[in-house]
Amino acid sequence: MFEYQKYIPEASGHYFTEHLPDGWDTWEHEELEKWCEDHVWQPFEYDDVHWVFEQADNLAISIHRCVEEATKPLHEEIARLNDSIRGLAELAKRGG
Repeated sequence: MFEYQKYIPEASGHYFTEHLPDGWDTWEHEELEKWCEDHVWQPFEYDDVHWVFEQADNLAISIHRCVEEATKPLHEEIARLNDSIRGLAELAKRGG
C-alpha cells in the first residue's frame, strides 16, 4: 500500500455516498468495483466508476501532500530534539 492510500477512505466520501470502510484495501478488484457502483454519488452516477475512484485517489494524493508539507517543520524539529537528546545521553555516559 502506498502511504497516501490511508487517505482514500476520507477522499472517497467526496465522490461516493459513503466513505470506504476499513479493510477496503484487502478487497478483490470486483468487490471494490461493486462497492463503487453501489455507492457512487448522484452527480457522478453516469460516469465510469473507475474514473470516479481515480478522482478519490487523486484527492487522497493531494491530502497526503498537504499533510506532508504541513508536518515537515514538526518532523525537522523532532529530529533536532532527538539529536540533542542523543548528545545529552552521550555526555551523561561520559560523566559530564
